[in-house]
Amino acid sequence: MEFSTRLVMNPNLRQWTLCLVAALGLPATMALAQQRAPRAIPVEEPPAPRAVPVDENGASPAPAPVRAQPVVDPNRPAGPDEDLFDYATLAFTQQDFKIALKPYADYVKQYPNGRHVAEARFRLAECLRKTNQRNEAIAAYNEVMVNHPRTESGSSAAYRLGMYAYEAREFLKAASWFEITERLSTNAEVRTAASFNKGLSLKYSGQADKALASFKIVAASKNPNLQKEIDISLQEVAALAVQAGRKEEAAAAYKQILDSSKDEKAQAETMVRYGLLLNDMKKGDEALKQFEKALASKDLPSELKAMAVFGTMQANYVSGNLDAVIETYTKHSTLLLPDELRPKQLLIVGTTYKKKQMYRQAVEVFLLLEKDHPDTPESLEAGYQKLLCFFQLDDKDLPLFTERFEERYAPKYAKHDYLMMARLIRADWWFSRQDYQKAADAFVGVDVKRVPKEVRSSVIYKKGFAEAESKKSNDAINTLGLFLNDYPNDPNVPVALAQRGVAYQAVGSNERALADFNTIIKQHPNSPAVEMALFQSARIKMQTRDIKGMIADYEALVAKFPKSGAAAEAYYFIGRGYFDLKEGNLYEKGLEPLRKAIAANRDEYLDKASQLLIAIQAAREDLDGLAKEVDTYLESRKDASVSPTILRTLGQRYFERGNYRASARYLYKASTPDEPKNTDAPVWNYLGRAELNNGKYEDAVKYFDNYLAQTAADNAGWAEALLYKASALLQLGQFDLAMQHVGEALQKVKEGRLNARLQILRGDIADAQGDAYSKNGEEEKAKASWKDSAGNYIVISQFFVDPEITPEAAYKAARVLEKIGETEKAQALRDQLKAKYPDYKPKENVAK
Repeated sequence: MEFSTRLVMNPNLRQWTLCLVAALGLPATMALAQQRAPRAIPVEEPPAPRAVPVDENGASPAPAPVRAQPVVDPNRPAGPDEDLFDYATLAFTQQDFKIALKPYADYVKQYPNGRHVAEARFRLAECLRKTNQRNEAIAAYNEVMVNHPRTESGSSAAYRLGMYAYEAREFLKAASWFEITERLSTNAEVRTAASFNKGLSLKYSGQADKALASFKIVAASKNPNLQKEIDISLQEVAALAVQAGRKEEAAAAYKQILDSSKDEKAQAETMVRYGLLLNDMKKGDEALKQFEKALASKDLPSELKAMAVFGTMQANYVSGNLDAVIETYTKHSTLLLPDELRPKQLLIVGTTYKKKQMYRQAVEVFLLLEKDHPDTPESLEAGYQKLLCFFQLDDKDLPLFTERFEERYAPKYAKHDYLMMARLIRADWWFSRQDYQKAADAFVGVDVKRVPKEVRSSVIYKKGFAEAESKKSNDAINTLGLFLNDYPNDPNVPVALAQRGVAYQAVGSNERALADFNTIIKQHPNSPAVEMALFQSARIKMQTRDIKGMIADYEALVAKFPKSGAAAEAYYFIGRGYFDLKEGNLYEKGLEPLRKAIAANRDEYLDKASQLLIAIQAAREDLDGLAKEVDTYLESRKDASVSPTILRTLGQRYFERGNYRASARYLYKASTPDEPKNTDAPVWNYLGRAELNNGKYEDAVKYFDNYLAQTAADNAGWAEALLYKASALLQLGQFDLAMQHVGEALQKVKEGRLNARLQILRGDIADAQGDAYSKNGEEEKAKASWKDSAGNYIVISQFFVDPEITPEAAYKAARVLEKIGETEKAQALRDQLKAKYPDYKPKENVAK
């Protein structure tokens, strides 16, 4: 079971590579070449608006919940409650919040049913907020929601709770609170403000579609007091539409901002965003108009201004106006620049193509630069930028290109950071494809001390991860140890611990491995790495025969990660662990996990888990449970193999219970009909007796023959088997052969209970034979046979005392005597039977 792939923290590989470049401190023109290609919205976006009421960067917040204002109430009732509330309200309106706290608290406490209690509770919470008592304020707002949920105070409290949740980055909770305000408030402006903040909350919780719906509500508002929020909402509508690929919708939103916004700064910013979108929509002329208007704005931020500037090729390159760079280059392609500027020009052009994500064109320019100006610093830069283009193209030959780059430039730039960067690109390329062996090879020789500090932790982490996955366990232990020592608070610490634990495990250091796994479990309980830690910890404990510890880890694994890829294995070893403990009261706890193992991975665990289920039920001596597991297994797989001992046990136990059909079914599965000698004789004996009781007489005869073939005549069971076989032959009407077998048995058994049973059976055969004669009209033969039968019965009934056999013989003798007309003797025997055995009932089964 491998977890390494699942536990990678999914780093943004391209962002990582570009950060590496930025960390090198290139000149301004070169550093700009490493930035992302422009998007339809400016790269440097302003900080996201925070849930109101919060002022940031001078932005006007959306309206806060409506606060109560002092109003002269001509119908105001007199009373201390009114006086107390008025006093509190006076302090509140004068912003003496510390003073207002106590009277509001007293009012709520003394007048819980007062007519101002809802407003008093809310203002109490407001006072706590204003006096920076955050936790108390939250509790107070919650009290408003609990006690007055459908009031204006309740809607305002929900608004405040949404604000607090937003500030805590609990965006889903914030959205829920703002939605309550949106639904309950009677103030349209507050409802719209709540919609705005709900949209922000949904956006940052990753629910783009729902956020878009909220922003559209705000965007449709005509309230001039909310123009800032309307502008922001339209910007969000546009941005979300761009992300979704709905460019026309985004363009419409930008147009609405330009038509409605009075904020010159917002207008200018929108022009730039709109212009970039128009470029993306291949509407260059319209885009140019937007940039020209934007440049006329005094409040245009420098970042946006740089993107809007059109001029010389150098100026346009620095400002990010890539179309103008290419246009200028094409327009002046015949211009002969000084030799020292030509490579710089090609570098700018190539990097411009790269920034425009025209990577193939960029590669062509970089190749030209390397060919015509091989000894310039720009050639090295071009070679490296070319690698970044191949990286963006996800070229299958990127590793080869990085190797050639090193071969070409290492002689002259042996210590240059780009040589190390090329190796890191190669390592990262293999790492992203989960080819950790090649990634580890690429990391060899990288001096992590030279790696820019911005990405050093990521490089060390990936290097150690790749080493662990490629079984370079000692290297992984050292690298991951360095990472854990230098970056104890890095988000990848849990995974690093897990990988180091696996490496320790690989070199036989189980104690250190367990220490790392326990650290993950205890100190990082919410990390996905806990799954791997529990899994590997359980495996170590399995190997060291710490069965209870193994069970505990596997149980924790499936409890915390029920959909884990290791769930089936965990369930299996939980069940196996409870079996291996050999503690009778714990066997039952192993049953359900084993069934879950089969359900989770039938192919892997059907056989192993089924065998354990059978073994556990056998150990519990639960006959019905054992039968159920055996049946389930046999039904699940046609070629399922169950221990003959188990099948024999089931057959014998069900025989003892008198369930002969079940007995025969299991005994037959325990037998080898094609090779009778390969089955123990007792199995044939029980199987014959079961089928005798089931009325399958021919099968019974066959099974008794198999038994007799393996049993010596002097064996105690031999004569009894003849008795049962003769009983089956009797039912088949083979009287002579049946009588022959009885005679053979009586030659061996001269006395005792078995002798008596044989005598009775001989009487049964003679009786049945008499009936056959009578049916054929041979009355003399019938009477003679019946007399012989009666003689056998009478001897046993009079001279053998047994609570079962004696009354049976008397009962049968009376019945046969009636057949030959000796009714008085028959009645005498019945009277004797009734007197001595009043509870006797003729038995039904003949082979118990």
